[in-house]
Amino acid sequence: MQRLIEFSQQLRAHGFTHGVAEDIAAQRALSQMAVECSAINILRPIYAANPTQFRAFRALFDRFWLGHDTPVLGVGRQALYTTQTALVGLSGISEAAAQNHDTEARQGVGAGKNKTIAKADFRFIKDAAAMREIETQIDRLSHWLLRRHSRHYQHSRRGQHLAMAETIRANLATPGYLFDVLYRARKPEPVKVLFIQDVSHSMAWDNPLLTRMVSVLSRTLPKTESFAFHVELFRTTPLMQHRNSDALYAALEGRNRLFMGGTCIAKSIEQFNRQYARLYLTAQTNVVILSDGLDSDKLPKLQVALKTLRKRCLQILWLNPMLGRNGVVLDPEVYRATRGLVSAFMPGSQLDGLRQMVRNLR
Repeated sequence: MQRLIEFSQQLRAHGFTHGVAEDIAAQRALSQMAVECSAINILRPIYAANPTQFRAFRALFDRFWLGHDTPVLGVGRQALYTTQTALVGLSGISEAAAQNHDTEARQGVGAGKNKTIAKADFRFIKDAAAMREIETQIDRLSHWLLRRHSRHYQHSRRGQHLAMAETIRANLATPGYLFDVLYRARKPEPVKVLFIQDVSHSMAWDNPLLTRMVSVLSRTLPKTESFAFHVELFRTTPLMQHRNSDALYAALEGRNRLFMGGTCIAKSIEQFNRQYARLYLTAQTNVVILSDGLDSDKLPKLQVALKTLRKRCLQILWLNPMLGRNGVVLDPEVYRATRGLVSAFMPGSQLDGLRQMVRNLR
């Protein structure tokens, strides 16, 4: 299987964005086949994530396995980020960075002494204790939101802080006698959040904990809605009520359509605007997009979709797992295109990024 690993690395060098899960699936599929000529028909649906990659796969397959020197079409997807050193390819990541990413992910590390839980990258958390600690912190974030209060006060006959002016006003009919004593406390401020989550292959390393966060908030906050997309958008709020993580992931996989092509962020947001916005959006809704920004659609199309979405909600926040990794920063062109539409781009691969998102909710 060493040759298969080398072939997988060759695909990544040409812009394919699969992960270790696809390598494992390919090994299992090849171990069960008997006819060698059908290998391309087995491997291509596993590794090709969009129509462009599907067309380019044969040339790469023939070049590696058969030695045929066939021209290879470009297969990179437009990304919403670049490296700090240079703009490298359409995918926004250099070949060396992509190879280092997969090597580190295969090895796996825990949240050691030099990496606190708050700074640990979700990709490298393989230790069960560290995973449970992060899940506990996510639970605390949800309960903090539930206890958050506004600047306005409400009055009642029980409490700790006396509302003197309101008490006197309520007892004007009984001069000198305070029959009704009123106390004041801050009004609870319910937060309305709507998640739009990318569940494509490129998000496989981060989605378990991000899905955990969405599930906890959906069960804790009464005004939380969630949607997921890869090629098409679907509502996941009922699925997020599962307390069992395995049942939740199985339900999501049952609705996902990974075989239909590349990730379509703009198309999915357009579908939400057209089909769900009037039902689930108000002027007080915080929309949180969870995606790495790898999009088969063009940037102008995404800009139009975000502009329509922004008119119907309070603000748009974007959690991007790629931000903060290996010197990756937001592409200046994307920043200019989304200025005034996305309130904040935040790293989605660390607990600190999730805390930052919670602090930005209004």
